[in-house]
Amino acid sequence: MGKIKNLCKNLLVVLLILSALYMTTLVWSYTMGVSEIELINRALGRERQETVLYPNYAELSYALRVVTPLKCAVRASEGAGLYSTPDGDTASTCFETAQVVLAEALETAGEPILSTSYQWREALSGTMVFLDFDGCFPLDTLARLIGAEPPDYLTADARYIVLSIREDRVVLYYKTDERTIYCMDTESDAEYLRKLCGDYVGNGSRFAYEENLADARDVLLLRPELTCTGLTAQSVTAIASESDTNRIMTAVLEGFGFNAYTARAYREKDGTQVYVDEERTLRVGTDGYVTYYNPAKLSSDTAPTGEARTARIAEAARLVSEMLTPTLGDARLYLQSGSYDAQTGLYTVRFGAAYDGIRILGEPDFTARVEFRGAELVAADVCLTSYRASGTVNLIPASQALAAASSTAGFGLYYSVTDSGVEAGWYNIAESVEKAG
Repeated sequence: MGKIKNLCKNLLVVLLILSALYMTTLVWSYTMGVSEIELINRALGRERQETVLYPNYAELSYALRVVTPLKCAVRASEGAGLYSTPDGDTASTCFETAQVVLAEALETAGEPILSTSYQWREALSGTMVFLDFDGCFPLDTLARLIGAEPPDYLTADARYIVLSIREDRVVLYYKTDERTIYCMDTESDAEYLRKLCGDYVGNGSRFAYEENLADARDVLLLRPELTCTGLTAQSVTAIASESDTNRIMTAVLEGFGFNAYTARAYREKDGTQVYVDEERTLRVGTDGYVTYYNPAKLSSDTAPTGEARTARIAEAARLVSEMLTPTLGDARLYLQSGSYDAQTGLYTVRFGAAYDGIRILGEPDFTARVEFRGAELVAADVCLTSYRASGTVNLIPASQALAAASSTAGFGLYYSVTDSGVEAGWYNIAESVEKAG
């Protein structure tokens, strides 16, 4: 009988210990923001696959936001009217819907082959989804950001992507701002794409080639609207209150890894605030222009791999988004480019600003530029500018403006920021942003 009592006591002690361990696990998992299973896996040395592939996995969400196209267009079938997204929110929704098809197409794409203008026009005239990212970046980076594993040869840059159908398979076309077009056959079944396109009805939009106003290669999307929202632009540091300025400066300092209490700070004659931490320097001008420089990291490095490019874009997107989203106002960030310079060894990520799918042009021609050498952040330029919607701007018809333009290269509807304000209109940015109409 005594042995049974001792056994029961021992079992009770074991159960209490296990209960205490379980409760401790719950507290740790809550504190660390992970599940109990993941915490146990970490204790056993097992990490989730995405943690191994992308050490900065959480940052990919920032990158995905900035690679959303500014404009999308959908045609349900050959001969059907064209639908184009009227604003940035609908473009985001359209892209989210098409991501499943796009991811499968990129993952199963064959090697790219040159395509003719006729084939490009044929694709735009049939059942298709058209994506205009405005920026230009590698297809393998886009594939990884939307959850696909790209083939090794998928390294070309693209601005425009068209998902079309040929013999019940999805065919992917792409091009940059240059006139060369490429096509890739895929293993993706066309049923879902056909169903997706069938949900859209034409809203009066047209491609310029349908009006015989431009070649199909120019990819000019003409929307029927004769008005757009006006914008105002102001330097955040010039309009912010003292408390807001302190909050903004804290976000900038923390973004670049500066400690406001330990960094050496001084103000130059023109009002520029300077922070120095060892060899790193951060400068914030009265016009809201921020520059960061780290000369200690200027050692040579090799070209980044596809995974490394994705990680750099994700890191830059997080840095810039956390810094600018609270101050950008009604505009949003988008990825302009990610490029490597073999001469300098720098991988540069550039971001622009847009409102309702319309690109904002200014000087400089970016909202933020972030430079890496290897995995190290070595330089950055950020414009702390706030854009606010203000009233309505009347536009002349797109066809009339295009007929008056001296060239179709770079033609489109843009916001142009000048010393006198922000002007919305039809511009040809390939010709020094000269107004076309």
